[in-house]
Amino acid sequence: MCTRIIIDVNVLSETLADSTKTGDPLLRRWITRGHGIVVYSDTGKYHQEMARGNKKTLELLGQYRRANRLYQVTEKQLQDARKGISKLDTRSNDKHILTLAYASRALILCTKDKDLQQDFTNTKFLPKIGKSNRSVYPMKQARKIRSEFLEKRKCPNRSIG
Repeated sequence: MCTRIIIDVNVLSETLADSTKTGDPLLRRWITRGHGIVVYSDTGKYHQEMARGNKKTLELLGQYRRANRLYQVTEKQLQDARKGISKLDTRSNDKHILTLAYASRALILCTKDKDLQQDFTNTKFLPKIGKSNRSVYPMKQARKIRSEFLEKRKCPNRSIG
């Protein structure tokens, strides 16, 4: 199974933008080449936030869907995950993101929200998946650090060019 990544709606447009000034070509290429899958839901709060998003970003997500680079979480999966997540005393106000992470088994989160980053990596809230820890994409770090991060988390038998 390829690594699943949740991209917080607050950074979605800037992260996946075509522009090298605002976008992250390393992350886009990692997804496009099949090393990662973007987690999405067409129900709930994440979908509501997404619907207000940038048209180009929504088109890109459509491309990811057609290329099987999008993992869609169902309402049933969200309901099941919500039962445990809703009772947690989290730092962030983004339980819908934690619910998505739990339901999808996402291992990577891309966000600037420090409280959400701490909640996402806290094993009391989101347990490990096998031997894998959940981690936060270092979006503001140097290109080399981001490249090494993605290289460690790519699907087997594929290379990042």
